[in-house]
Amino acid sequence: MNGRWKSEMLGSWTAVSKAPYVKVLGLWPKGDCWHGGGLFITNDTFWLNGGSCARGITWEAPGLAHQYECPWPRGPGYECPAVYYVRLQRDGWTLHDRRPDGRGGRVAHFSRRIDEHWSLHKYAHETVDHPVGRGCYFDEHMKYNESRQEGTVHSEWEWADVDGQRIVWASQGVLFSGHLARNGMADTRQLFDARTVTYERIQAPY
Repeated sequence: MNGRWKSEMLGSWTAVSKAPYVKVLGLWPKGDCWHGGGLFITNDTFWLNGGSCARGITWEAPGLAHQYECPWPRGPGYECPAVYYVRLQRDGWTLHDRRPDGRGGRVAHFSRRIDEHWSLHKYAHETVDHPVGRGCYFDEHMKYNESRQEGTVHSEWEWADVDGQRIVWASQGVLFSGHLARNGMADTRQLFDARTVTYERIQAPY
């Protein structure tokens, strides 16, 4: 979004690019901040969220096809959770519930099993009452020992997921991994420190 509502792009849009570049392959002007985005269904087909509301000039992405009908049960509302919660479930997370958080917002509880002893829990918050440094949508995480019925909350983890038999997480711009033994985290490693990365304008090769 750039907020230039009278421009050719109508002020907001959904675009498809080829990582790590931001030059668009396909672009669909939107004109407002409801819906938008989407998810890939296959390597060459994707769901365009709210695409039926798109208007104006569009650029179709070569070799890619899109559809407006979501092939999964829709997430709540019209903003980020409508796509994010669908993505989590598509990628192996189980949604347990979504309830008021007692502060005027809501929180959705997801979990993903790691092995016979451990699971990872994700609490996706939707609120304007958020901690400093977080947006109105943010996640908290807990690793849970299924045998002991005990959990350890990691509010410092800004993102976390299960990768095979290990956990990967991000905290303050650094990506980590670790394996969970019976007694807790083991073999913790730093995978990448994004704090050393600076922006460099590079022309896309397409």
